[in-house]
Amino acid sequence: MEPSKVILQPACTIDLKPFETSFKNLEVAYTHHDHKQTIQLASTAVDQILRLQLNATLNYRAYAFGMNSQFSQAVKDAHDMIIYNPTSAIGYLRLGSLYQMQGKQVKAIEAYRLGLQSVSQNDADYAQLVCGKELATEQNEKRIDFLQQLPVEVANRIIVMLPHETKAAGLVVSSVWRKRILECGKAWTTLSTGDDDPGTSDDNNTTSIDTRIASSIHEIARYVEYLTLDSQDQRLCTKYLLCMRNGQFSKIKRFFLKAAATKLMTQSISATITLAFWQIRNTLTRLELDYDKNKRVSVKVADVLFTLPHLNTLSFKTESTLSGVIGSMDLVQEPYLSLADLEIRAQAKSITGEIIKPLLLQCQRIRRLWLLGCVTTVLEEVNQHSGLQQVFTNNGGSKVPASDFLPLIYKNMTTLTQVFANLDEASGSNFGGQVKYPNFRLDNLEYLTLWPNREVEPSDLLRAISNCQKLSSVTTLNIHDIKPLVDTLVKIPPVSYLAVQYVESDCNTESLVRLFNYYAQESTALAPTAAQQQASPRLQSIVLRSCQKLTHPVLSSLAQIMSLQNVTLEDLSMITTDDLHKFLKSLSASVFKISFIKMDCVTDDVLVVLSQLKNILYLHLDELPNITDEGIINLVDNSSKLRKLSIIKCHSIPQSTIFYVKQKISDVVYEV
Repeated sequence: MEPSKVILQPACTIDLKPFETSFKNLEVAYTHHDHKQTIQLASTAVDQILRLQLNATLNYRAYAFGMNSQFSQAVKDAHDMIIYNPTSAIGYLRLGSLYQMQGKQVKAIEAYRLGLQSVSQNDADYAQLVCGKELATEQNEKRIDFLQQLPVEVANRIIVMLPHETKAAGLVVSSVWRKRILECGKAWTTLSTGDDDPGTSDDNNTTSIDTRIASSIHEIARYVEYLTLDSQDQRLCTKYLLCMRNGQFSKIKRFFLKAAATKLMTQSISATITLAFWQIRNTLTRLELDYDKNKRVSVKVADVLFTLPHLNTLSFKTESTLSGVIGSMDLVQEPYLSLADLEIRAQAKSITGEIIKPLLLQCQRIRRLWLLGCVTTVLEEVNQHSGLQQVFTNNGGSKVPASDFLPLIYKNMTTLTQVFANLDEASGSNFGGQVKYPNFRLDNLEYLTLWPNREVEPSDLLRAISNCQKLSSVTTLNIHDIKPLVDTLVKIPPVSYLAVQYVESDCNTESLVRLFNYYAQESTALAPTAAQQQASPRLQSIVLRSCQKLTHPVLSSLAQIMSLQNVTLEDLSMITTDDLHKFLKSLSASVFKISFIKMDCVTDDVLVVLSQLKNILYLHLDELPNITDEGIINLVDNSSKLRKLSIIKCHSIPQSTIFYVKQKISDVVYEV
């Protein structure tokens, strides 16, 4: 195709011939002193000339954008041309030309078709619309099956990167496409159902994505290593389970059975699941069963351990009591030594030490244990085991007495890498005393979350980490006095992630400034070699949430940390718009992600400053009442590197603005 047939060059002059009649009528009205008619005709002529000049200018810019491969900007200009002058052919011609330049012939045909409907046949450019549509139609009919032409290795690389909905659509394109897609094993390593509701169809009334894939599951199953069933379609789930029962999932390593699927369980389906488990027993190492509110838990914990002897990770979630779903451990006749990661969620306070004891005795090598819905007597049984790597208390809700929790931490101190401590004890700072717990050191700890009651000062835990060289993440919640924690953190290498949350006391400002000054100093310290400098710890992510007394000096010291990459500020009531301006302008160029949540001080002026930060890739805006659509539009127009923008519950931002934003940024999340 000749380039000149696609690239429509704009006219070099503005043609005023269409307005000659208007000018003559205007002269007649003026000569006859018909002032009212003169005003009306002159106003109409002015409006027409302005629109013509604007369209001509937009046409030049759209052409230049297109030649510079900036097609999103060019297409927007073409749409604006049509809006400003919908009866002129030039806007439709420009839009169709741009789509043809990109090879989007179907869209070009639609642009020309709309132009032919809207433009008078007497228009001088009407014939160009006809020619443009004919040319686009001709090119659209010259289709090449690239998948058939490409070498298998190259085609497979493309297929692997396609989302499931695209692969599902490709299955019905042709026999060649179907064969290529089904035989690309790496494309089906991970498979998940639940992408669409049962019975739904796309715009062309074709079969749903899940149903298309399920119809070919007997050919795909041999490649699947990670499977998730999360569909409410009973026939679809049964089809997968029957395929599994027949031994066709020969490579499966992880299987997640979500709540939507377990709700469908009948007695016959439960029997099918048990037989299916038996068929995959030699390969499956991770299983997640989520019964949610389903009271019919036919496959119990003991059944799982008996049928699947090589599990490394097991997650079992139910709202029933644990006694009703654990089953008889007598089924598991030999010690279950492969299980290292166990998560059980059951009805509140139904996990007791007596009920969990047989399971823990059978599984002696658990390294991560998550029990949600337990009482503190569980700690007595858990404390009989050593070698735990991760320990979590409740995330909210009832707290664990520190005097019951500390012995467990102490016994496993050499292996623990993660501790989540939601503690409650009014007996002061000494949980048990250094005499009772000599040489208490958590030298291998990497992640620590501290959530003490107001009366609890976790001094024992802080002493235990005072020499830790591996700690990389610290999260604090509701600590009344943060000074002891800061005193500890400035003695060890900087953590890479720090979250300070729900702090109400104003006495913590000085401590936070001291901590951030230490991290700032460490972030600029040069290691002897480039490799050592890259490996040395630096603070990279900070979260400040609901710190009601936090003021500008804290943000000022935070901005000096040159290694900072990710900043989250939420519900900081004493921070002003001016404080944010100063903070953002002082930020290091290494920051590429910023999140503002429930910050009334974030205004359009703040968005202007954000748009001037040239390295920002990800921006999250959540519940910000004082930003407007104008601020968002300015932000996306001037942010050169922004890749992802999340706008959550910002009620002053209309859907029309989001449509514009999506033309500028490929990844946009919008929730009302």
